Amino acid sequence: MQVTVNGEPRELPGALSVGDFLRHLRLAHLEGGVAVCVNGEVIRRADWPRVTLHHDDHIEIVHATQGG
Repeated sequence: MQVTVNGEPRELPGALSVGDFLRHLRLAHLEGGVAVCVNGEVIRRADWPRVTLHHDDHIEIVHATQGG
């Protein structure tokens, strides 16, 4: 299944939830400071297990970091 993640094409093994996708990317351990948008819609963290990604979805992942 083909999706676009932060502007880059990526192949997924099949339909995954947002939460499973983050585990696939090894990002699920990040407790806070992560935002996920799918096709321009912000997905609340509570909905990550229920929102399924589909072929040709456009996903944006933003991780906030501290700095000055």
